[in-house]
Amino acid sequence: MMMGKVFTWKEVVRKRVPQPDDFVLTIDNLRKAFVPEESIIGAIAFGSAVRGDCNLRSDIDCFVLYDHAREHEAFGVIQSVTAMANLRRVPLTCVPCDTLVSATHMHHIGSSLREHLEVSGRAGGLLKGDPLRHIASVRPHEEEVEEYLRFKLYGIQEAFGESQTFSEEKLASYLKKLLEAPMHVARKVLAHRGLLEGDSKAEVCIFYRKMDYALSDHLERLVSLDALYTEELREQLRCPHEKGYRMMLQKILSNSEDVLSFVRANSMFLAATAR
Repeated sequence: MMMGKVFTWKEVVRKRVPQPDDFVLTIDNLRKAFVPEESIIGAIAFGSAVRGDCNLRSDIDCFVLYDHAREHEAFGVIQSVTAMANLRRVPLTCVPCDTLVSATHMHHIGSSLREHLEVSGRAGGLLKGDPLRHIASVRPHEEEVEEYLRFKLYGIQEAFGESQTFSEEKLASYLKKLLEAPMHVARKVLAHRGLLEGDSKAEVCIFYRKMDYALSDHLERLVSLDALYTEELREQLRCPHEKGYRMMLQKILSNSEDVLSFVRANSMFLAATAR
């Protein structure tokens, strides 16, 4: 059950798609760039590339804590590794945080992301130092998750309303968010209820169903659409067929209301079971 990037037709035809070795080389490059750089206090890579179950749609996320007094040097390194990842067709997103903000409650590392980083660090994603010890404690899971769901629901509603005007690149980005939203929401709900065990997508589906929640089938149906897109992408790389590929993208887009329904239902579930 892989989730990740949705490609434009141009990227498919040009085979601008990463290979498994590209992820290994990118993480190795991150470590080599960050370790000797004094402006980088610590870094943790997270996601499927760290777990070793990445595929051609995967990306790499990396939390980077840097010295606020050496911001120019730090961002020079971050820009460099991002550009090198792009040359290998690997989508790399660095999540930077400076040491001045990290010591206050104004940083953006919520409790669920912090736990995600801790798990990734233990799984081999720790690239440098121990950046989490510099991060101040934050508000409870409940507040963070509720805010996340509010903004997720609004974000999808807003984008769905504008989707007919999107460029190919912006549409691909929106479709990626549509495919990822159900799993992200399910993970947040489990964290909110204190029921999240494990970090993989398969484990999220298992524990979401164990919660005995009526939306389990809904989640698995939406996740299956993601798997269907991955199969279509693999076939398109073997034998490109523009009409078939665009039909697949339209199929994902047509599920906008279904994804909205899932996010809304989970929001109402948390509202009804608020402690």
